[in-house]
Amino acid sequence: FRQADEHTQIFENIADSSGSHYSAIVREKDGVTVTVRVYSDTIFLVEAIQGESVASAIFRDDLFTSWTSGSDADAAAVLGIVPGDQLRAMIEEYKAGILALVSSDKSE
Repeated sequence: FRQADEHTQIFENIADSSGSHYSAIVREKDGVTVTVRVYSDTIFLVEAIQGESVASAIFRDDLFTSWTSGSDADAAAVLGIVPGDQLRAMIEEYKAGILALVSSDKSE
């Protein structure tokens, strides 16, 4: 677990009901909750909640322009709650945090 900022939490190595492992980026701000489950560099399950509106879709890239699950309406519903640029920013922040963790000081 890592607190990325006051609105964003990152959970690593979570197992789902099928035994697959993923990382979860959870952002709660202004009445909107967005969870991005990162299964790989090509599988991102996005769940977005705003009030009574709940939407989810599986995207195939970290640009959030290609999706695999449901219909265009599912992806459009997710992107209607949380814009693609915000999803991309969440993934970039996640990747930067991972790189910082795995980078080592070469001056030793």
